[in-house]
Amino acid sequence: MYRKNKTYGGFISMEDPAGFENIFQTDIIFSTARSCLSYIIKHEKIKLIYLPYYICDVVIECIKKHKILIIYYEINDQFEIKTILSSIKSHDFLLIINYFGLKSNYITKLVKTFGKKLIVDNSQAFFAKKIEGVWSFNSARKFFSVVDGAFLYPPRNIKHKVINKEVANYNNDYLTQKKIGNNQYAYQKYLSHENNLDCNIKIISNDSKKRLLQLNLNLITNIRRTNFNFLNLKLGFMNKFKLNYIKEEVPLYYPLLINVMIRDKLIKKGVFIPQLWKEVLTRDKQNYQTEKYLAQYLICLPIDQRYNKKDMKIIYNIIRGVL
Repeated sequence: MYRKNKTYGGFISMEDPAGFENIFQTDIIFSTARSCLSYIIKHEKIKLIYLPYYICDVVIECIKKHKILIIYYEINDQFEIKTILSSIKSHDFLLIINYFGLKSNYITKLVKTFGKKLIVDNSQAFFAKKIEGVWSFNSARKFFSVVDGAFLYPPRNIKHKVINKEVANYNNDYLTQKKIGNNQYAYQKYLSHENNLDCNIKIISNDSKKRLLQLNLNLITNIRRTNFNFLNLKLGFMNKFKLNYIKEEVPLYYPLLINVMIRDKLIKKGVFIPQLWKEVLTRDKQNYQTEKYLAQYLICLPIDQRYNKKDMKIIYNIIRGVL
C-alpha cells in the first residue's frame, strides 16, 4: 500500500552527522563539477572537446564561456558512444559521462582506447575510484545533503598553486527547511541555489567540507546498492537499459527505460523524478533522436539513503499500478 502523505525523490534534506570517515582522496576539492571542468580546460589549454549530446545545458554553457569548439557525439540506448570516434588531436579531449554511476566497465574500455585524452565526468558516480592517467571529477551534492563539493582527480601529480583561492559560500537553508517539512519553500530555495551555481573555480565551502567528513559512507553505499538491486530484480525484465551492474558501483538512481510515458503519473502519486534533460528536446529539432527518446522516456527512480526496502516495494507497486 502507498503510504499516505509520504513522497519520494527530490533533493536530500539535511542528514544527521555520523561516520567521521575521511573521503578526501585528493587535495583538489572545488565547489562544483563545473569548477573542476573549468580547471581542466585551463590546465590542459583545451582547444576542442567532444561532448555527448545527452548532457545538461549548464555544462555546455560552461564550456562555451572558455571559447572552446564543441563537437557533439551521439549515444545509444545503453548510454554508450554510438559511433567510435577517430583519433583525437593534441589539445583536444573527449568528455564521457558515467551515467547513473553504472558505466564503470565501459569507461575502463574507453581509457584503453583514448588514454590521456579522456575526461571522465563522475557527477553521477561519486564513489567511482580515481582512474590513473585520466582526469576525472565528481559532485557531492547529487548524493548527499550538501550545498556544493566536487573532487578533482588529476591524471598525474600536478602543481595547482595558480587556482583561485576563493572559498565558496552558500546558504544551506533549503536543506534544513526540507528536513523540518517546509517542502515547497525548500524547493524554491533549492532552485534559487542551483541557479546561483556557476563554473568559476572556487574551493568547496567550509560547511560542505565539514559535513562530508561526518558521513557514514559504508551505510550510504549499502543502502543505495540494496535499493537498486531490489528495483532491478522487480523491474529489470522490462527495462530497455540492460544494466551490467558490478558490485563496486554505487548508483545515483535506478534508471528505468520503457516505451511508456509515466513520469506525470508517478509525480501525481508522490514519486518525484528528475527529467534528464528536457533541454535536449529543443536544442536541435531534427537530429539526435536517441537522446530525445531518453529525455522523454527515461525514469530515474530514487534509491538513496532516505529509503529502505519497504519504500522500494511501495515505489514498485506505484509503478505497477500506473502501467
